[in-house]
Amino acid sequence: MAGGMEATVHNQFEDLVITDIPRKTIHLDWRDLRVLATDLLTGLLKRDISLGIERCEYYYWSMCFDDDSLSLAELETLFAAVNTDEEDRLCNDSDDDFVDSLSQGLSHKLISLLLPFQTEESHADDYGVWFISKFVHGGEEAAS
Repeated sequence: MAGGMEATVHNQFEDLVITDIPRKTIHLDWRDLRVLATDLLTGLLKRDISLGIERCEYYYWSMCFDDDSLSLAELETLFAAVNTDEEDRLCNDSDDDFVDSLSQGLSHKLISLLLPFQTEESHADDYGVWFISKFVHGGEEAAS
């Protein structure tokens, strides 16, 4: 009886079943990601930046500054470049007058400025970071 009920419920939603989730992805290895991030921040801040990319935990990563730091004014420049939200501000809040690393959220948004599609998430692996697009419904492009 339970098997027949499952089939009825499943058949009721058969026309809504997602057969393939159309998403775009790109994988940037650690070296390429560091080069892209360094070039981007150098361009945005109008000065040379010594930057590293680090894997913080299993899927998490961030930008960190090697023998360098950002002023709070420079951090505001980065916030403006990605039209940041309150969460990014809180995650990157510094009690000091300088910033020595950026959160994954802000790092993700900054790199996304360079990608050919709007990204929704990013995940680190042993070899770099995966950037994953927003869900694209019915073949439509995700809004940029």
